[in-house]
Amino acid sequence: MPFIDLYYRELPDYWDLVALAYLHDVGKPDVTRHGGRVRGEPHSVLSAHIAEDLGAPVRLVRVILCNDRTFSYWRRLFDRRRSWVPARWIAARRTTFCQEFAPERVDLELLVRFHRADNGYRSAPLLEESSDPVLWFENRLVEEGFIDILPPEGRDRRFHWNPPD
Repeated sequence: MPFIDLYYRELPDYWDLVALAYLHDVGKPDVTRHGGRVRGEPHSVLSAHIAEDLGAPVRLVRVILCNDRTFSYWRRLFDRRRSWVPARWIAARRTTFCQEFAPERVDLELLVRFHRADNGYRSAPLLEESSDPVLWFENRLVEEGFIDILPPEGRDRRFHWNPPD
């Protein structure tokens, strides 16, 4: 919540971001693990169901579902030795990513803002895609043409983004 209060208090989406902060991990206690792997529904799906049952708008439910998926795509670019392999960004993964994060499916500005808030405590030692899943995700949105200009609020202070005039 401190991140949301610090960077988003004046935005029209402020209360949506507060709701997301409270709802996005609410399903974690119900996740079943076996051998270190999730069995059944991941917490984002459980959290989305709970949010939906509580009457959250579809827009928020979709952000809950997508927020952790961003990390899943990034993580798949590492091999078993935990080496970054950009060539693992194959056509099939890209196509699935584009379907899942299509602008008509999810409010990308809200997702970017919330994704920054949810990951604001993480700080990669280097500002590069191999160590920073937030940077990787935002670069993919721009690269795919899904978002022209990333929202300035809450951006990582290590970034030196120069929005077009």
